[in-house]
Amino acid sequence: MDKKTINDIVIIFFVVIFAWGIGSSKKLNDTRRHLNTAREQLVRAEEYNRELTERLGNIQINATKLEELTERNVSGVRECIELVEEIRAGVKRLEDCIYDSNSIDDYYNYWDNEFGLQ
Repeated sequence: MDKKTINDIVIIFFVVIFAWGIGSSKKLNDTRRHLNTAREQLVRAEEYNRELTERLGNIQINATKLEELTERNVSGVRECIELVEEIRAGVKRLEDCIYDSNSIDDYYNYWDNEFGLQ
């Protein structure tokens, strides 16, 4: 083989290695981007899971409080009215936990208006 042919083979070899390196680098960057996206989604899922766990704990606490209220004995109209108001507030707190809402006044004002209680 002459020197020109050897040079051509070496150049072709380096061009092939260079092209393979560029392709591998692109695949590596794509894989890295997909991995970063998966990590971000995992962090969001973990945060959402923590929030749901906290909400479920709050729901359990409120349901237990409601159970205690409904088992209470009353001995008069005034106590009955107070108990009903406590139960209403407890139900609203439970709904707030379930639906992630915060306004007990708006909620009951709406229903009081609907039933003409105000």
